[in-house]
Amino acid sequence: MFVVLSYFQLLTSLGISVYSITNRNNKVVNNINIDFQLKKGWQSSRFINIKVALAYLLLIVMAYSSVVFLGRTLQPVHYYSVELEGITTEVGSGSYQGRTPINTFNIDLATPAYYEWPINRLVGDLYRQGEIPIWNPYQAAGDPLAVQYSSRVFFPYQILENISPTWTGDYFILGRLWFAGFFTFLFLIALRLSILPAFLGGLFYMFSGSLVWFINLEQMANVAMMLPFMMFALEKIVAQGTGSSIALAAIAMALVLLAGQPEVALYVLALGGLYLGMRSIDLYGRNLGRPLFVSVIAGLLALGLAAPLLLPFLEYLGEAYHMHQPSRNLWQEGFTPLQWLIATLIPTFFDLPIQHRLGPENGIWDYLGGYIGILPLLLMMFALFQVKSPWWKYLIFFFTIGSCIVLKNIGIFPFKYIGALPLFDQTWSQRWAGPVWTFSFAIVAALAVEMLWNKKRRKPITSIVIITSIFRDNHAVESERLVNKIPTQILWIVPSIIIGGLLIFLIFKSAILIQFDDLEGQKYFASAVFMGCAVAFFTLVGALLILKYWGNSKSGLYALIALALNELWFVIPKGYPPEFLYLKLIPFVIGLIVVWQCGKQRWKKALFGTSIVVFAYGAIDYMAPRGLPEQADPFSPPPYVEFLQEQEGLFRVAGGGGVLMPNFASAVGFYDVRFISSLSVKTYHDFVDRFLRRYPLPFINTLWFTGLSKRYDGMLSIDVNKFTQEAEKDIQAQLRFYSVLGVKYFIMPSSSNLKRKDIGASDFRLVYDQEVKIYENLKVLPRTFVVHDIERANNYEEAQTLAGHQKFDFRKQAVVEERIPNAESITHHSDSHSEIVHYGARQVELQVQTSRPGLAILTDVYYPGWRAEVNGQPTKIYRVNGLLRGVWLPEGEHQVVFSYWPASFQIGFTLAGISSLICLVLVMLSVFGRKTICLKCLNWHDRK
Repeated sequence: MFVVLSYFQLLTSLGISVYSITNRNNKVVNNINIDFQLKKGWQSSRFINIKVALAYLLLIVMAYSSVVFLGRTLQPVHYYSVELEGITTEVGSGSYQGRTPINTFNIDLATPAYYEWPINRLVGDLYRQGEIPIWNPYQAAGDPLAVQYSSRVFFPYQILENISPTWTGDYFILGRLWFAGFFTFLFLIALRLSILPAFLGGLFYMFSGSLVWFINLEQMANVAMMLPFMMFALEKIVAQGTGSSIALAAIAMALVLLAGQPEVALYVLALGGLYLGMRSIDLYGRNLGRPLFVSVIAGLLALGLAAPLLLPFLEYLGEAYHMHQPSRNLWQEGFTPLQWLIATLIPTFFDLPIQHRLGPENGIWDYLGGYIGILPLLLMMFALFQVKSPWWKYLIFFFTIGSCIVLKNIGIFPFKYIGALPLFDQTWSQRWAGPVWTFSFAIVAALAVEMLWNKKRRKPITSIVIITSIFRDNHAVESERLVNKIPTQILWIVPSIIIGGLLIFLIFKSAILIQFDDLEGQKYFASAVFMGCAVAFFTLVGALLILKYWGNSKSGLYALIALALNELWFVIPKGYPPEFLYLKLIPFVIGLIVVWQCGKQRWKKALFGTSIVVFAYGAIDYMAPRGLPEQADPFSPPPYVEFLQEQEGLFRVAGGGGVLMPNFASAVGFYDVRFISSLSVKTYHDFVDRFLRRYPLPFINTLWFTGLSKRYDGMLSIDVNKFTQEAEKDIQAQLRFYSVLGVKYFIMPSSSNLKRKDIGASDFRLVYDQEVKIYENLKVLPRTFVVHDIERANNYEEAQTLAGHQKFDFRKQAVVEERIPNAESITHHSDSHSEIVHYGARQVELQVQTSRPGLAILTDVYYPGWRAEVNGQPTKIYRVNGLLRGVWLPEGEHQVVFSYWPASFQIGFTLAGISSLICLVLVMLSVFGRKTICLKCLNWHDRK
């Protein structure tokens, strides 16, 4: 626990220090008549920030008390440690015997479980070894790593997580919520909001669906947490334009670019650009020269700081297969059904059990991108008509941004054509724009609270009067007095509930009927729909009562904060059985009592009630037989992994039928020919489709070469026997191509039988038969060898076609696409041989003996960034057979060294260094200049 608190203290100090520097600078610039009250005010502001930071920390600990105190985990790998007879998709599942959740997470969990977290382990291992993680030697016969972009290898927060012990992963996950909430608060404070409305805005965002639903999808959560930090920095640069604010904005935008998913970053940066424009016009009118200049400088510095990722990524796009070609018109695919939007207001609506996904199939939550709950919507409705408020223009700006994205996602004309803009036409906004619209609506809600509780307001807000009139007697409208007669109130409330329920059913009928697709789903109907609607209704009623009775008091703000927490905590998904979902009503009802006590300023009772709420949620989680998994090392090796680790030689493996998802091979140091990637080297991708499978991968899974059936659908029942049979047929039909890549061991489900006569019993030897079966490939080729019979092809497609001919002998023949000077094909026997003496992530060393000139082949993927030296002299690398690396050698003994350090990375790191130096100079000039001003002002004060 001490380590956890120390870690959060570090984050708190970082956030406070950033705010303090820029806040102090702002005070000096805007109030040159400085005196000792400035110092006192700054200290008071800093103290408030510390209290707010600790309050956010405490609320996160309370909301996820089962993770902090009961040993549960949010790491997605254990969500998938499920009872799939005969297969083990992860390396850690063999030893994990703890609790697992019922999969009511209607979302793509396969991506974080099978793609992200194993890569995190690999990246952390490479950093600890002193390697820059730019190449992955363990999957796809070698694969670019950093330029996958979503691998997040240069994002500082991710680096800290990856190099830390595995058990700290949950606290890094929760740290993202804290960071997002705290900097949302600082951004709102920078907009001159009061403390409590700003605090509430941070709550709305950090507990929104874009962070809670996607809490362990780190490529999204990283960018989501950097969004408010960037907005805070942009507010500083447009308001101040000083050197330190330029550096801060550059760092913030660079971190957005480095954080993870580029599709999220695109929408985040678009929001930032629009906000800069709006604020610049608001502050400077037509005099936009200075804000435009400092913004351009900050943008250029941000590109420089992110250059180690951006330049290699742009280079990789020319060599890679990806699913975001402009011609695809991705923006026209998969509009969110209108009926599903109900879950953005009632997040439990689709909390029903679904099939475990073994591929990147999107769920309903992916189509929504997040939720905000019912309370922000109500606050927005009240504030939209307060046109005389100084905050109204900001409210309209963020409301417009959020609304445009939501309307685009459901395909409403003309908003859907936002997706036709350059770059936006290559993004899928339904999921990836979620942080932008949830953040926008969180800001709108905070602004609404500020407007509603503004002390200068004297007249009652018309919208509140109209809506809360349902609690009034018809004969008392003119006097605007509440009716205290309960029967009269019931006459208004009961029909409202009935009419509202009918409207919900008619509008969202198709969404409701999803609950009845199967018998298991029907068990969750009441907890998902009725309970969700009840929570939304009582939240609305509570908000109306707060606005009515305490709309002008500070206690009303505290009651509103308590009400928001009561709603947002209730909808956090935990994977409970239906009977335990009903128990969540107990802490919710107690929470409503706490709200009332806050409004009445009965702080001791409110604190006692809050303690009961937290204890009740903890007790429910403790008693529930299913729910969030228990903390365990997801990479603890099961027996079959230990067996393979004991085998000698430099070999590759391939799992089939769902066994050992490929990125887990990277996590434990196995060289695998399969892959899960965001982009793939095009030559290898084509080779897989043509020669490692009988049928091409389906489009949705084209970057998930896992050994599953081509007919596999993650939403259907998992048929292990079908997976196994399809994998056996692929291996039988394409064994010679697996062999040339050095695949020595096939890891199969326990029900498999590769030694059947119809498959080719003489080609395999069963070497392990326990929880899985491991077959040794008796026809495997060495990872490096020398050939002398050379053919020419015009391009890599033709080369792969020639090499794929049934009579082609990989051990003796090769196809290249360029003329080799002084090369002659020799078809008779040769004594040449090659062996690997060192194999690292970015360097491979061969010792080669050639009896006559020949082509030394390394069965790793050819990629332009690799360089080769023969006996210390640079030499050309040829693409062999449309896929592999080869160097032409004369007769004799040779030391061949392949190394990977592309010019794009070298230039990128150079630009990052220069940009960092410029940022440092800007900060120093700003700091020293500020000190000079402060000293002069203090001396002037002393003379007075």
